Amino acid sequence: MIIRAEELEGITVKHNNNVVKIVYAAAGSHAALFDEYVKPIVPELVREFGDKISFSFVGVRPNMEDLECEYISGMPLMEYRKFMREQNFDIGLAPLHVNDFSKCKYFNKFVEYTIQGIAGVYSNTEPYTYVVTNGENGFLASNRPEDWLNAMRRAIKDNKLREQCIANAIDYLRDRHSEEAIIGRFIEEFPEAAKNMRTYDRCKNFTFQKVKYAFSRPLDWLYLTGFYMKRTGIKDVLDRAKRKALGSNVNSR
Repeated sequence: MIIRAEELEGITVKHNNNVVKIVYAAAGSHAALFDEYVKPIVPELVREFGDKISFSFVGVRPNMEDLECEYISGMPLMEYRKFMREQNFDIGLAPLHVNDFSKCKYFNKFVEYTIQGIAGVYSNTEPYTYVVTNGENGFLASNRPEDWLNAMRRAIKDNKLREQCIANAIDYLRDRHSEEAIIGRFIEEFPEAAKNMRTYDRCKNFTFQKVKYAFSRPLDWLYLTGFYMKRTGIKDVLDRAKRKALGSNVNSR
């Protein structure tokens, strides 16, 4: 996945919220993941931290019963990203089943939380283990309630560590997934591509190419018409032209 430079600019690492804002953003069908791995330890977190933490759910609506929390409907991607940045969430949750199907997924949640300045707590399984180092650029939790409790407790308590995780995650994306980094690795792996860069630069302006095409296309038609007339006769050429015209009319309807 290529991360554009502007997506990594202006990310807020330190939020200065009155409470630690915890968010779970996912599709509605993922409520079962939260119910299985995170919900069992929410009462303990509430007992320990009380009104020092808050829970918000975007696009997903697990039943939190007596817990006061915020539910936000799903929204288009760019609107979602703007909303998430403006809310200054501190911690993002990403539970995931450990199975062969999940291991083949992409670590999109890591990317989304990072570009929104959110420190993620992820299930300790692929694909997250490909990119997350526990306590360095995110938090990993095995899918047992006590592990999720310990990971979330650590993320809630240690503001400095949480901020450092976000900063390191941003650096990770910049070093591994920015346009510059990916092009650099591509050229390193395929040095012959660098030899053609000057040719590529000369071809960036396609206006002249378009003009050439506009003049050469009628010449192509004349050549093909003459070719088919010699090979098949004028009647066949007229039949071809008629069929093409009829086909164009049908497609335009």
